[in-house]
Amino acid sequence: MRNALFAGCIAAAVSPAALADITIGSVLELEHDGTLGVARSGHFIFDTTAAPNAPRYGGTEWRFGQAGTNVFSYCNPTRPGQITGFCVEVNEGFGQGVCMKYDVVKYSDVPGTAPLGTIGSNIQRMNFVGDLYGRHYDNVMSMSGGFQDFVDKVAGFQLALWEITHENHNANGITAKDELSLFRGAFQIEEGTFSSEAVNYAEQFMSSIGDGGLLTVSNLLGLRNNGNPGYQDILIVVPSPAIAGLAGLGLIGLRRRRR
Repeated sequence: MRNALFAGCIAAAVSPAALADITIGSVLELEHDGTLGVARSGHFIFDTTAAPNAPRYGGTEWRFGQAGTNVFSYCNPTRPGQITGFCVEVNEGFGQGVCMKYDVVKYSDVPGTAPLGTIGSNIQRMNFVGDLYGRHYDNVMSMSGGFQDFVDKVAGFQLALWEITHENHNANGITAKDELSLFRGAFQIEEGTFSSEAVNYAEQFMSSIGDGGLLTVSNLLGLRNNGNPGYQDILIVVPSPAIAGLAGLGLIGLRRRRR
């Protein structure tokens, strides 16, 4: 799992009690429970040295990945609820059946895939992540268009987040958003693999960045893995909006946590 693409992460269906006392400086011990619903699958490649205008990759070294939802439970059995969050890195996964320790930090202090440094090490990257959340997070999580549309929206959100956090920007300021593309640059997806709906949402999200000014979310936080650099780092919104109906559909907690 550590060498496969993370199986995607989004924030969803979290009870307020599970997130109520999470603040910067908190330490959480979490276990990966599995996925929430289904994920959109496809192929990707990440070249740490590629410029943002690097042409579409034409080789055969595509890797399999999923943009979907991962759910976590607290290792402390007395703590209620589950917690989920969007993944940041593309080359890391989760420990299975183990407790993972996370430090709660500012979202800008979450590490990206090496050697990119933290989200805040590049001002465009940091601002664009904040705007993506401030502009689209609530709508993505609302499930207003039904479950399949929700799956495509969250997959598109995850693809947009990976593109933002993995691009080697040359431009400065808002014009750097023109360097964002799922089909060129450092992070690319193989055309025709991820669902077209998810890709369309990702492109809409990225093209809207900075329209009317940059936005942000004051309660966007990071979970930085403490103790195993091979485990995924995560972004969460506290408190996260719950999505009505998923529990009744049997889509939450698909694997019981071993205590």
